[in-house]
Amino acid sequence: MRGVRRRPISSSPSAMRCWRSSLSTFFGAVADDMTDPEPQRGLPTPLGALVLAAGAASRYGSPKALAPWRGKPMLQHTLDALAPLAPVTLVLGANADRIRESIRVTGAIVTHDDWSEGLASSIRAGLDALERVRPPHAAILIALGDQPTITRDDYTALISTWHDHPDKIVAARHGEVRGAPCIFPRKFFGLLQTLRGDRGARALIERERAQVIDVEIAAARFDVDTPADLRALENTSGH
Repeated sequence: MRGVRRRPISSSPSAMRCWRSSLSTFFGAVADDMTDPEPQRGLPTPLGALVLAAGAASRYGSPKALAPWRGKPMLQHTLDALAPLAPVTLVLGANADRIRESIRVTGAIVTHDDWSEGLASSIRAGLDALERVRPPHAAILIALGDQPTITRDDYTALISTWHDHPDKIVAARHGEVRGAPCIFPRKFFGLLQTLRGDRGARALIERERAQVIDVEIAAARFDVDTPADLRALENTSGH
């Protein structure tokens, strides 16, 4: 298992335009049609982003995806950070209609009826949808809708590391903990489909440690399960 230091994010406008334009045509295709059977020849095989927000948020007491934080729903922070970087597929379950009406998504929404089976089932539902996309994805980035402090630069650091090591799992690390957000190359999709319960992708990261490169992302230690967690974020410096 190897780790990498965060590399400086290029502020060159031309570099960012080049990176974003390589996905722009496909990004539009995802928003318009998840099931287009015809390969789009000449386009790069893209990275897709899977945002998981299907749970009932029973500990929060209300749909935490819609909890206001810094001027917008908590889930919107994750969607906005990822939107310029990769085509986004959002997995909803409990309170799906209410959440869909309250957020902006540039991409696809999957309604997962079996969300009560746990986080792993949401990953499977998202993968099933993404596997209908053409051209097929080279990898997927899995993000959680309850980590609003993770920034675009954080996601960019993960993606940059994956570009350098496209056959490896790339996972966020805080302290000794590795987990979401994380990137899985296509060769791991089958193993992701075998996951069960609420542990999600972290179980596979732990199982495949020799195949993991970690990127230090301090904000990954913050996820929101209760209203007290969200209040604590407001008092955390640097976020």
